[in-house]
Amino acid sequence: MKKQKEKLVIITGSSGSGKDSVIEGLQKQGLDFCWVITTTSREKRKNENEGKPYYFKSREEFEEMIKNDELLEHEEIYGNYYGSTVEEVEGCFSKNELTVFKIDPTGARTIKKKFPESFVIFITPPSLEILEKRLKNRGTEKPEEIKRRLDKVRKEMEISKEFDGVVANEEGKLDETVEKVLIMIRKYANMK
Repeated sequence: MKKQKEKLVIITGSSGSGKDSVIEGLQKQGLDFCWVITTTSREKRKNENEGKPYYFKSREEFEEMIKNDELLEHEEIYGNYYGSTVEEVEGCFSKNELTVFKIDPTGARTIKKKFPESFVIFITPPSLEILEKRLKNRGTEKPEEIKRRLDKVRKEMEISKEFDGVVANEEGKLDETVEKVLIMIRKYANMK
């Protein structure tokens, strides 16, 4: 992996905090960047396609990628693998001066260690109650899975202060959240 000279922004936060919505909002605002698409071993959900929001691999394929050192970072979360391929990251670095990752807080820590010049923004839900409601409304997790996710969120919130910026994604105020994140990115990347 070549040394980073491009600007690298990591959007992190807990499950259900709205990371994808924030990044999509940045695109709508016209921010020019390459979005590193995460690869996962989890099943594709309704309304998901290959490359949006993930690249989907079988567990065996993912484990082969780990064995072959094809991943910059990876983690097993809730029984499924998630990671960023070296090929995807290098592709983004070659295409654009600004690269954006969307990864969980543990992955963000890993990338920050490898690329200390990167800028990490932690997206928080407005409250655990609202996050629980969002997770239930998604309809993709069972009650015990939601409880496990909420327990993990509590731990992740404690490490949020390690990162460069924290933005609450308030209910019904996505545009304001995107604007706050955009201001941080422009300042970090010396953009107008």
